[in-house]
Amino acid sequence: MFAGRHTDRENTPKAQPSGWLGKLMNYQASGQLTSGGMQTGALGTAFLGRSPDGSGFAVFAAVTADGSVVQIHVQDGVDGLAGPGTVSTGLGTVSTGHGIGDDPGVIGVAFKWNPDRALYIADPGRDRLVLLELEDDRRHFAVARSRTISLPEFDRPVDVAAAIPEIANPQFSSHTTLAGGSDLFVANRGDGSLLRLSQDGRLLARATIEIPGLGPLGPDRLRAIATSADAQHIWITIGGEVPGFPGLEGALVEVGVFDEHGAAAAMQGTQGAAADANLAARGKKSFQTDFTPRMGLGPLFNATSCVACHPGPGGASIDENHFARRIAHIDPGSGRTVPIDHPNSPVARRHALRDGMRIVSAAMPSQANVISLRMPLALYGIAGIDEIPDRVIEAQAVSKGDGIKGRAHHVVDGQGASRVGRYGWKADIATLEDMVANAFANELGITSATVSREAGSQPIEDDTAQIEAVAFYLRTLRLPDGAKP
Repeated sequence: MFAGRHTDRENTPKAQPSGWLGKLMNYQASGQLTSGGMQTGALGTAFLGRSPDGSGFAVFAAVTADGSVVQIHVQDGVDGLAGPGTVSTGLGTVSTGHGIGDDPGVIGVAFKWNPDRALYIADPGRDRLVLLELEDDRRHFAVARSRTISLPEFDRPVDVAAAIPEIANPQFSSHTTLAGGSDLFVANRGDGSLLRLSQDGRLLARATIEIPGLGPLGPDRLRAIATSADAQHIWITIGGEVPGFPGLEGALVEVGVFDEHGAAAAMQGTQGAAADANLAARGKKSFQTDFTPRMGLGPLFNATSCVACHPGPGGASIDENHFARRIAHIDPGSGRTVPIDHPNSPVARRHALRDGMRIVSAAMPSQANVISLRMPLALYGIAGIDEIPDRVIEAQAVSKGDGIKGRAHHVVDGQGASRVGRYGWKADIATLEDMVANAFANELGITSATVSREAGSQPIEDDTAQIEAVAFYLRTLRLPDGAKP
């Protein structure tokens, strides 16, 4: 807890401890590095990441009711950042004809850490956003420069939120932190609208909120917003009563995200719980079925059922006989890996059919000089990867501050559409359905409409429907009670 201008820096020096941890925790009294304090209540906070002093402790920015911005080191306390009146809350030292009365609600703050550090702060009394660009002196943060963003569409903007919150980098992960390149959502308390802005302040889209039984959200009801971790939903808090809840003040409402192309497409609904249960049951049955050559097994395969390699069903197998073998040829001169032109490649299946019926060991291609064993993974929760939007994955493919960055693998899915890969070898498979089809083809030798048929493979009846059923079953798969992930 911190109050006023009191900080741990102003305390007497601590005793000299021994050990590396004790030394890490030992800070000498130094007084405030920058004047400023929490003389009024905090109306909004944002996570700034680790302190630049090398301690590893977190630092937060807080906007107070007098319009100042302070930084809070979780061990050493409060230092100033920007003085009173930086933003107009309608309270304290700033007085305008466009304040927000005695109920400021929140003052929204969002932090951009990549590639440059900046705080976006709502300024409802002046219908603008204040942008503070930050630097540090290796001890604490300071404002390098400030500027404002003003738009005709602003109407008492009280809160801001990341369109894509940072979830990948543990040093900055927070719902107040913008992922690399993320837009911002702005909540207008004046007219109840939501805006989507680019980081440079361009208006991309404006949305109004319809409350069932109430209609469009009116003025002075919208209080605060937050974005879900998967960047698919916006949660808003509103004041006043809503239909169906008489006598209750305030509500939390969930709405879909939107951009310049309109509202995000809703996830495909199903035709009722009974239909879902039936589809999942058919998928589970196929998952546990022991396939035979007459049912489409082969001509090359690793197992006769999905559950053989994913017991439980859906768990991981540590039996080496169930490990997939990915093979290739490495040129000894150049060191380059080249594909092998052989039916039993790049996944070398362990079994084959002879004369269409008899099961024998499959021959390893003689060109293979490198083998990579892949343990069958547990499938609990694997469907969630398919629900991550492409733009969320692409937003994480940026440098995390050390010059190292990832690269999204764009592939073509089973429907011929380009999207970011999520499954398989180096994320070369786009969707859960494609992953299931690929496993049927490579592990069981059973092909579907989404996978090119191998020579000699046996067609099976309604194979695409079977793939869809197994994929739906995996979407419902949950870790057994009492089991550890």
